[in-house]
Amino acid sequence: MSKHIYQNHLGGVYVLDHYEDTTICERCWDEDVYLGEYDLLEELLEDSKDEDSLVGLYSESYLTKKWNGE
Repeated sequence: MSKHIYQNHLGGVYVLDHYEDTTICERCWDEDVYLGEYDLLEELLEDSKDEDSLVGLYSESYLTKKWNGE
């Protein structure tokens, strides 16, 4: 099952089992960023090694925890 990764506009990432359009925050007028769809944790961790990717801003251990619902 695919998972969808988002960068929260307040910081950090979150994972959903379904795609969801991002919405603009009514308080700060910023929005979350959709980082992509991944079938495997390994694919996400491979992308995290790319410094040009927004996923690359986060450590493998942090992404693994988020992937596992922690």
